Amino acid sequence: MNLEPISMARRSNIEPELLAQLNKQKELKSQVFAILNGLEDTEENRALRAKVEQTFNEEIPSYNELVVLEDVVNIINEIPTGSMNKQGKANLLAEILQGAHVRINDGGKLYEKWSALGAESRISSHPSKEGSTQYGINGPWVHEVLFGVLEQDVNGGPSDVTFFQLENSAFGRGFGDSILHCWDYILYKTTGDNQGPYGGSSHTDSKPISLDKKDDLWVVND
Repeated sequence: MNLEPISMARRSNIEPELLAQLNKQKELKSQVFAILNGLEDTEENRALRAKVEQTFNEEIPSYNELVVLEDVVNIINEIPTGSMNKQGKANLLAEILQGAHVRINDGGKLYEKWSALGAESRISSHPSKEGSTQYGINGPWVHEVLFGVLEQDVNGGPSDVTFFQLENSAFGRGFGDSILHCWDYILYKTTGDNQGPYGGSSHTDSKPISLDKKDDLWVVND
């Protein structure tokens, strides 16, 4: 049997997908670095940028985390400069990378999109819409994205809201990660900060960052 034609056919199908993912990875990395360059020049922020740059340059991300991170970066880029300047956008992305709890008033669209990626159901103490499932997507860039859906009163009526936060480690993904998550929980109880892959954030689920769309423009309420 001649295997060469089959091998070539498989290569022709795989290579465009791989090339597209590599291009997405390169473009997203560039956008993240560009946004973070707007941070105030402090020792803490320099350390954050260095950690992000090292991880993004050395690690190969999963496709699913690329999709999630791309959606988040797109929202940040769509915030009008008049309502949030370059430094404000950098601070927002920094908070997200450090584990901020974020709620997006999108009718649950991102929840539906991300859960369709093959995300794994998660055990979580965070409140969510009755009957809904919370999920996790992992990868070396974001460690773990926990997300779910809430029902909130928006403009006088109930509406689904996607929520998410980046976690340093995930409970239930394995013994090692569960132990690390317990340690992160101790840090959370001690400091009051969520523990993300690149630091800690005071924006917990009781003090979330809210992203609302008004007149087709994103507005941040924190």
